[in-house]
Amino acid sequence: MINNKIPEMLPIIQAAKTRGLSSYIVRKWCLNGTVRAIRAGNKILVNCDSLDEYLNSHSLTDDVSEVIK
Repeated sequence: MINNKIPEMLPIIQAAKTRGLSSYIVRKWCLNGTVRAIRAGNKILVNCDSLDEYLNSHSLTDDVSEVIK
Protein backbone atom coordinates (compact mmCIF):
# COMPACT_ATOMS: atom_id res chain seq x y z
CA MET A 1 0.00 0.00 0.00
CA ILE A 2 1.26 3.48 -0.87
CA ASN A 3 1.73 5.99 1.93
CA ASN A 4 0.01 9.21 0.80
CA LYS A 5 0.56 11.11 4.04
CA ILE A 6 1.20 14.79 3.47
CA PRO A 7 4.11 15.92 5.66
CA GLU A 8 3.70 18.78 8.10
CA MET A 9 5.77 21.66 6.76
CA LEU A 10 6.48 24.72 8.92
CA PRO A 11 8.65 27.81 8.54
CA ILE A 12 11.99 27.51 10.34
CA ILE A 13 11.07 29.88 13.17
CA GLN A 14 7.81 28.09 13.96
CA ALA A 15 9.34 24.60 13.71
CA ALA A 16 12.17 25.65 16.04
CA LYS A 17 9.89 27.39 18.53
CA THR A 18 7.49 24.45 18.89
CA ARG A 19 10.42 22.12 19.63
CA GLY A 20 12.37 24.43 21.95
CA LEU A 21 15.27 24.94 19.53
CA SER A 22 17.01 27.98 18.12
CA SER A 23 16.07 28.94 14.59
CA TYR A 24 19.80 29.17 13.80
CA ILE A 25 20.43 25.45 14.35
CA VAL A 26 17.27 24.39 12.49
CA ARG A 27 18.25 26.63 9.55
CA LYS A 28 21.75 25.11 9.59
CA TRP A 29 20.33 21.56 9.49
CA CYS A 30 18.03 22.48 6.60
CA LEU A 31 20.76 24.12 4.55
CA ASN A 32 23.28 21.29 5.00
CA GLY A 33 20.69 18.59 4.25
CA THR A 34 20.52 17.07 7.74
CA VAL A 35 16.78 17.77 7.85
CA ARG A 36 14.56 17.75 4.77
CA ALA A 37 13.21 21.15 3.76
CA ILE A 38 11.99 23.02 0.71
CA ARG A 39 12.27 26.62 -0.34
CA ALA A 40 8.93 28.33 -1.01
CA GLY A 41 9.64 31.80 -2.30
CA ASN A 42 11.90 33.43 0.26
CA LYS A 43 10.93 31.02 3.08
CA ILE A 44 12.34 27.65 3.98
CA LEU A 45 9.71 25.12 5.06
CA VAL A 46 10.93 22.37 7.35
CA ASN A 47 9.63 18.81 7.06
CA CYS A 48 8.61 18.31 10.70
CA ASP A 49 8.69 14.51 10.42
CA SER A 50 12.31 14.71 9.29
CA LEU A 51 13.17 17.15 12.08
CA ASP A 52 11.52 14.97 14.73
CA GLU A 53 13.23 11.87 13.37
CA TYR A 54 16.61 13.62 13.57
CA LEU A 55 15.95 14.87 17.11
CA ASN A 56 14.93 11.40 18.29
CA SER A 57 18.03 9.74 16.84
CA HIS A 58 20.81 12.24 17.66
CA SER A 59 22.24 14.02 20.66
CA LEU A 60 22.08 17.80 20.54
CA THR A 61 25.35 18.17 22.46
CA ASP A 62 27.36 17.35 19.31
CA ASP A 63 25.57 20.06 17.32
CA VAL A 64 25.83 22.62 20.13
CA SER A 65 29.57 22.09 20.43
CA GLU A 66 29.92 22.76 16.67
CA VAL A 67 27.96 26.01 16.96
CA ILE A 68 30.10 27.24 19.87
CA LYS A 69 33.37 26.73 17.93
